[in-house]
Amino acid sequence: MLTSVTSPMKCGQRETVVRSSAKRSQSDSQKKNPDYRIWRIFTPKNKKGLPLAFVSVSPEHFNREAMAALAGLLNKEFKRKEKIRAILFDDQNLARDYANGANDPDAMEQYVRGLYFLDRSKPEEYIQFSSEKNKPRDEITIRL
Repeated sequence: MLTSVTSPMKCGQRETVVRSSAKRSQSDSQKKNPDYRIWRIFTPKNKKGLPLAFVSVSPEHFNREAMAALAGLLNKEFKRKEKIRAILFDDQNLARDYANGANDPDAMEQYVRGLYFLDRSKPEEYIQFSSEKNKPRDEITIRL
């Protein structure tokens, strides 16, 4: 369910609160899909800005196979968005707190494990992530 509310951050943006997580299934193809949750989507006031999503993913899913599957899931999740950037965290509490504006955004960089980017107009789509904590978040890039 999508809901538009005023952002708790003092950035003058609108946000869309999304409550979503990967559906679990018993089929073999679905077992490869990573568990994730979209905590919030900030949409800029002007059309030139880029929407920003805060997403948490289980730490064990930061590998090539799971991240490629996540990119496909996020592409479907954001099917109505022309462009979007999703920040990937491996800790749901941190993702939730940053999405709600409870933590200082300047310190966020050290906790980000990856990034998903989609621009349907170019077309350009990729996911970047670190295979382990304390490695660069763009250690591995998968272009889709």
